Amino acid sequence: MGCGSSSAADPDGKGEFDDGPRKKYNKGGKPLDNPGDDFFEVEEATGQEFMAVRPWIGQVTEPTNHNPPNPSKPDCTYELDYVYGYRSQDSRQNVYFNPNGQAVYMTAALGIMLDMNSNTQKFFGGGEVKDARRGRKNNEVGHNDDILGLAISKDRTMAVTGQRGAEPSIFVWDSCTGDMKTRCQLKKGARGINACSFSQCGGYVACVDQSNDHCIHVIEVSSGNVVFNQKGDNNKIYDICFSEEAGSTSFCTTGTRHVYFWDFKSGEKKRGIKAPSQISHCVCCADDKGNYYTGGQNGSVFVWKDREYVTSVEAHKGYVSSIRMSNGTLFSGGKDGEVKSWSCPDLTAKESWSFNSMIRAIDEKDG
Repeated sequence: MGCGSSSAADPDGKGEFDDGPRKKYNKGGKPLDNPGDDFFEVEEATGQEFMAVRPWIGQVTEPTNHNPPNPSKPDCTYELDYVYGYRSQDSRQNVYFNPNGQAVYMTAALGIMLDMNSNTQKFFGGGEVKDARRGRKNNEVGHNDDILGLAISKDRTMAVTGQRGAEPSIFVWDSCTGDMKTRCQLKKGARGINACSFSQCGGYVACVDQSNDHCIHVIEVSSGNVVFNQKGDNNKIYDICFSEEAGSTSFCTTGTRHVYFWDFKSGEKKRGIKAPSQISHCVCCADDKGNYYTGGQNGSVFVWKDREYVTSVEAHKGYVSSIRMSNGTLFSGGKDGEVKSWSCPDLTAKESWSFNSMIRAIDEKDG
């Protein structure tokens, strides 16, 4: 006995729906007069293979009386009203409050501003995307592929989003209205933008691409020009954050078994030193006194100053999945579903809140 087909089951070698000689079909399922005309030709299946290859034959038939096909564009257009969902399976640090207290986040290729009181939304993007040429969609006014990273400016008035794609686009837009401010498109091979951050003054955006070198790009917001570009690390880079010191041009990146400190004006890139062990750091943020804070794979929160390790505290069970500096208080979230607040820079515990799942983003506004 076997589990496959047998000659005894179909002695004539014909399937139940086999009604003639074999034909060939194009990729749309239509028979070919000349089988050599279509590269995607498929041979008609018989017997038990038939339903696996073309299961709709025998179930769907063309109506005998119907209007002729009309390939012209419809007169009507659509307008987004409400969008469900939030991208979190491969993205963190991506939900913030705007100045109006609305939640700013992303899903698919949209930036979303949610008014929780009225349960209404505004959007960045979502309009019609035209094909500039075959295989290449227009992305002049919005994203044409999934957004992977989002950040908000210090004054909360601007948001920046980066998408996936061979030549990913980065947009800066008004966090209250969704109006576009700046667009930048990276060169082919970047593959996507998985993390981004605003400088303290709001004049620059730093981001990390998904190329093999995980390159760092700094973009001038006013012009959309890339003013700094350098290889990051062969290992993955998970997060990036600017210093919140006034006038600072330094930022930090965290990733697999490393922490780097950068200055895009001088071009410096220095590895964090004097840490008790070399572990992966998942997330990062900074304060206005030159301190950086990173969340480790081991559940600890680390403090850094002038690229040197200062101190750390065991904060969570499992890795630290989110971290945020707000009004002088540090907030951390972990895989354990805990959110904790800490005084800075000594990391004295203040409050804690428990949730039922991993914390993927944290923000706080007006207490």
